[in-house]
Amino acid sequence: MSTEKMREEFEAWLLEVHGLTAEWQPERNCFKEYPAHLAYQAWQASRAALLKKQAQEQEEFLAHLADFEQEDTLHG
Repeated sequence: MSTEKMREEFEAWLLEVHGLTAEWQPERNCFKEYPAHLAYQAWQASRAALLKKQAQEQEEFLAHLADFEQEDTLHG
């Protein structure tokens, strides 16, 4: 996902959940309001952690699935 799309999702969440808007400053690559910028950094870190966990779980599932495929082949 692009950083712009992620920022748009954050802005939508900020408005929906908290009724707040935040001004993005492209020349500084940050939100004008410091609390909004800190919240956005936390949002990004949380998303990265979730995606990392999801990828790890997917790898574990695929490895487990590969074990089943071998057993099925052997026992026919």
